[in-house]
Amino acid sequence: MTESKYQGKDFLEILDLKKEQLENFGKNDIDLFRYAIKNFSFAYSNDFTKERGENHSFLYKKLKEIEKKEKEEKKEKEEKEEKEEKKGYKLSCGCTVWSRDEIMGASFGSSCADCYDRMNE
Repeated sequence: MTESKYQGKDFLEILDLKKEQLENFGKNDIDLFRYAIKNFSFAYSNDFTKERGENHSFLYKKLKEIEKKEKEEKKEKEEKEEKEEKKGYKLSCGCTVWSRDEIMGASFGSSCADCYDRMNE
């Protein structure tokens, strides 16, 4: 993960940024303040201003968009892995394996680990 230029900043300082600056917040910036964005409440009434409230709402919406995208990507990855596991891979040695991690490269093509070991004996 690359560092955020906002590393070491207090969350109230972030809420005091201009809207244009917050619009440029990337995933790393949001990740840095993820906990604060989710759980922040104005402890003292003098900390709250209309602008801070609007900026907090903006960051919260941006966080929710990122979380939605992460959830969709995770689901797609899991579905893809599940699909790959179900179909299996037919190898040149004649065996079928269920995970890409089990495929070995051999001089005649692809091989499972057992056949690869037998060829090397």
